[in-house]
Amino acid sequence: MSNDDGSIRLLISPGFHGHEELELSFPPEFSDELLELLDEHGIEHSSILKLSAGEDLWFESVRVLGASGGLGALASILHTFMHRHRGKKFTMKDGEFGAEGYSVRDIEKLLELRKSEQADLDAKWKAVEEEE
Repeated sequence: MSNDDGSIRLLISPGFHGHEELELSFPPEFSDELLELLDEHGIEHSSILKLSAGEDLWFESVRVLGASGGLGALASILHTFMHRHRGKKFTMKDGEFGAEGYSVRDIEKLLELRKSEQADLDAKWKAVEEEE
């Protein structure tokens, strides 16, 4: 389901601490397409069950942070997906953008930010575990 304004909600968030994963969230009607792209690129992934009365999104854990070339492969997948839906707007945590003119490198930069957020989260959890 697209947002009220017709944009496609595509979220990339840090995953569970210590698992070298990012969480990819998107409308369920795009699940077959995105899961097929992940499989084609050999990206390890698994579905996440989240229950909420809010938005209807599909949640997929993608294991890309420890894999060689993982972020680049995920950037390529997202670029392919956005190219297939050119003319649509995509809404992400960092705001809304159009698919046209958004390069694989631009997407890699966004993924690098998420990787940094994941590293910060992992460091905080490690500090808490060491206190115990």
